[in-house]
Amino acid sequence: METKRLFLSLPIPAQVNKILEKYIRAYRHLHAKWVEEENRHITLLFIGDVPSEKISELEALCENAVGSIPSFELSFESVCFFPSATHPHMIWARFHHSPQFVLLSATMAQIHQKTEQKETIAHVTLARLKEHHRQHIEFPELHLPLIMIDHFDLVESQLTKKGPIYTLIKSYPLCTNTAS
Repeated sequence: METKRLFLSLPIPAQVNKILEKYIRAYRHLHAKWVEEENRHITLLFIGDVPSEKISELEALCENAVGSIPSFELSFESVCFFPSATHPHMIWARFHHSPQFVLLSATMAQIHQKTEQKETIAHVTLARLKEHHRQHIEFPELHLPLIMIDHFDLVESQLTKKGPIYTLIKSYPLCTNTAS
């Protein structure tokens, strides 16, 4: 049975990606696996391996769920180590807590039966650090524009030796009607 490795994501606007790319140039010396600019995204939900014949059902679930979820903005907080500065595994561009992001993430987790999902922190993974080259770094302040979230994407991830290859399967617009 053929399966596809799938996740839901929020795309990063080109303008924001260019700012991030310029910012991280100063850190390229770190022993890390840097995420390619075209692969940067905010993960909404990792779904995992899905049988190919079940993908249309998954698409319908996403389609039916988004009608009442409004579009929203994410504001940038900081560049930081994750999970902590003392035990870093990744470098993140982290966004401020957003109730709308939490709602969207929780809704998607529920319809995809990922009930053990922890509350998701909106972030972009910039790099995965190698175990033996971790060092303490203070990241200077970075200013990013607000990101308007008006849709999310269903994406296939093919893992290769050179890194993942992401293929957009479908985009799902959020509700833009803000009238009360």
